Amino acid sequence: LTDRRAQRQERARFVQERSRALTPIRNAIAGAEARIDQLEARIADIETQLADPASYNDAGLMKSLPAELKQRQAELEQVLQQWEEASEQLALKEKEFE
Repeated sequence: LTDRRAQRQERARFVQERSRALTPIRNAIAGAEARIDQLEARIADIETQLADPASYNDAGLMKSLPAELKQRQAELEQVLQQWEEASEQLALKEKEFE
């Protein structure tokens, strides 16, 4: 009975340690994925506006949209890199707990 209790306690410690190690990485991945979705949606919106001939009547818009598009695309590349790094880190950490 004591042996089983010790096994359960050891298993609980393992699960808790694994969770402490993996949860922040998983949260970072989820946050990056959400930001990627936002950026991709905004980029698509900007591209739609740039493709609309009516947009060309607004000089301010035609000046700001290309700049914003470039900024959002650069941010997307950065967030994709963060997502990739976090995914690789998660895979390595998961192997540690196998």
